Amino acid sequence: MATGTAGGVGRRYHTKQVHYLTANITVSDEDDSISMGWLPAGAIVTACRVAVFTAFNNSGNDYIKVGHSNDDDEFAASVDVSSVGVKLPTTLATATEVKFSVDTEIFAMYEGSSTANASPAGSATVVLEFVVP
Repeated sequence: MATGTAGGVGRRYHTKQVHYLTANITVSDEDDSISMGWLPAGAIVTACRVAVFTAFNNSGNDYIKVGHSNDDDEFAASVDVSSVGVKLPTTLATATEVKFSVDTEIFAMYEGSSTANASPAGSATVVLEFVVP
């Protein structure tokens, strides 16, 4: 039945499934905030992972962070993406916000060195896992 009230932008499945937000990031996305999507109100973040398929190779540090507008590295801070593999950030264990009372947009960002490699490379997928009770 229509209520005439707009719903939130976050989504929840009626079957109580684990939900995911994802974002693909490449070396060309350096210092850009990539929207992963929206957590719905009531969402509880349970995990964050970064799957690196091609190692990032800027001349200095290569990091990915994941967060929201109030804390840009709430779920992952300084995840080293200079080698391939699935990275399991420990930041979530110390996050102050894992349950959200309002719809919240989540962002991922690649932070490379200011001195770029002559042939920069790097690609990864960031996965944020959450449930909505």
